[in-house]
Amino acid sequence: MPPDTLVSSVRARRPRLAHALAQNLGLLLAAAMLVLTLSAYCAIYYAAQGTLPGEFELTSTVNNTMPLVLAAVAQCLVVLTRGIDLSVGGVLNLTNAVAAIGLGDTAASMVGGSVLVLLIGAACGPLNGVLMAYGRLQPILVTLATLSIFQGVAIRVLPQPGGQVPESYTAALRQPVRPGVPPLRGALGAAVAGAAADLAGRGPVFGRGRARRERDRSVAAEAMMSDLTRPGPGARPLSVFTEDRRRIAYAALAAVLLFVLGALVRPGFASLGSISAVLVVASFVGLVAAGQMFVILVGGIDLSVPWVLNAAAILMVTSSLGQDGRAAYALALTFGMGLGVGALSGLGIALFGVPAVVMTLAMNGIMQGLTLGLSGGMTCGSCASYAPPVVQAAVHASLLGVPAALWLWAAVAAAVSAVLSLSGFGRRTYAIGTSARASFLAGINVSAVTVALYALSGLFSAAAGVMLVGFGGQAALGMGDPYLFQSIAAVVIGDAGET
Repeated sequence: MPPDTLVSSVRARRPRLAHALAQNLGLLLAAAMLVLTLSAYCAIYYAAQGTLPGEFELTSTVNNTMPLVLAAVAQCLVVLTRGIDLSVGGVLNLTNAVAAIGLGDTAASMVGGSVLVLLIGAACGPLNGVLMAYGRLQPILVTLATLSIFQGVAIRVLPQPGGQVPESYTAALRQPVRPGVPPLRGALGAAVAGAAADLAGRGPVFGRGRARRERDRSVAAEAMMSDLTRPGPGARPLSVFTEDRRRIAYAALAAVLLFVLGALVRPGFASLGSISAVLVVASFVGLVAAGQMFVILVGGIDLSVPWVLNAAAILMVTSSLGQDGRAAYALALTFGMGLGVGALSGLGIALFGVPAVVMTLAMNGIMQGLTLGLSGGMTCGSCASYAPPVVQAAVHASLLGVPAALWLWAAVAAAVSAVLSLSGFGRRTYAIGTSARASFLAGINVSAVTVALYALSGLFSAAAGVMLVGFGGQAALGMGDPYLFQSIAAVVIGDAGET
């Protein structure tokens, strides 16, 4: 080969190699994190036991991760179609309950019970799909609703903890098929994980090139349909009752029906006092949803809400020690913590390109570990402190007969609406949500706006934690857990994700 040809060939390979590395950067980082995690696990185990983990420990670890692997594959299939399945936990609870009471000691019972469990899982998925495909409902709303339904059915199937799977059944999954061959569950997990990688466009079967071409075709088709269905300059809308207005009307109608059914089941449920109490509780969700809306508008999501809120409540009581004189200091510290945690999530997303789901979920785990570690699992002396009386009085006060929490909620809603509708920051937020690349080319500092939005989400989560601890008096572990899915559902029902 002539020297010039050889040099040009080498130059051609370098961009191709760099392109391949860039395309598979996520997989390479995941593999590096796996190696680092296993190394840390082995180091900690060696420091504690004086020996490296053996086959039993590694096999147990692999087997314990199998539910996560299978659930991740299920989630991968729907995420590839731009959906999400929040009912995974409910399906696991339901099938677990059925397996606990339906598997007997005989081979026929084991086979029949296994088939029944698989059929139940196979029926739950199509139920979600039918509601989304034919009911035109949002995936978040459908799967969040079916999550509660499946969990309720699981409680009916197994009201009290109990039941067990036969030992011979678990032994078949736990023991190696033969010496040198991994256990059945481990082999199944490896095969399923590899299939998931291919389905995600990272494996050798489907390949990222094919996935990219399919995405490009999809985007082009959507653009063509948008151009075809967009009304002309002089056209008028076919109906004043647009899809957005219909969605708001349906939500309002559902709320009215809920109060009507509640009044029929329990007289007095629709009284003014009861409605006021429900609205006060909803105001906590409204605060969290205000912050969640900021990040969803730019195509992100904040999964760190539960433990940012929980940490804020604990920090409020431990730093104030129930004293009014320390209330201002405690509030500043708590709100600063929320802003800082949100800003860290935004930095990871905007500057390092970490997906929002991964970054905020990791931040949620970090905040959980820090909160439990620093508070000793809520066993520290100051953890039993109450919120300052001035904070409790502010939350429980009323103005013109309306609870102060509702006035605060209305003020936050008005302020957020004004910021998004009237300010340059709001216009930049909508622009980034429409197209981050076009916004960057237009001169918008996309990274700075993204960091600010996640910081605001953390601030609102901290504010909700302060309100909750002021409402209840004391902090408790897990008090932020209900507000993650509820805040996301509130934003989706409000159609912010479609803006």
